[in-house]
Amino acid sequence: MERRRFFEVLAREAVAFVDELRGIPQLPLADLWRLSDDDLARIIAQVIPGVEIMVEDRHIGARRQGSAETIVLFDDELANTVAFNGFNGRTTIGEVARQVASAMSWDHEQAFLYTKELFLRLVERRVCVPANTIEYGPR
Repeated sequence: MERRRFFEVLAREAVAFVDELRGIPQLPLADLWRLSDDDLARIIAQVIPGVEIMVEDRHIGARRQGSAETIVLFDDELANTVAFNGFNGRTTIGEVARQVASAMSWDHEQAFLYTKELFLRLVERRVCVPANTIEYGPR
């Protein structure tokens, strides 16, 4: 791991530790799928800094920093594009789902499920991460 990346990870872990001390539970990325839909809807998604996004042969792909390998993420279709463009570090998953519902003339439930599955798939492929910390669980 390069030094700059090490300090970014260290800073993120320090913030997570302080949040835990303040009583704000933290969740490993691998456990995001366990969140309720209400909790997941409050997450702001972002592409991991340094990941290069590209259009190739009607597919959207990604190349992680320091890698020559291109990972095919999804087909270049409207629902995918609208959802992915919403993963901008400013918009919640819930709002992205509303944008997808509007663009596709889908009901909110269908659009949310679609957006959620795309986000979780991109987290699994180490392309997206949450940009915010949320309190989750019963409130």
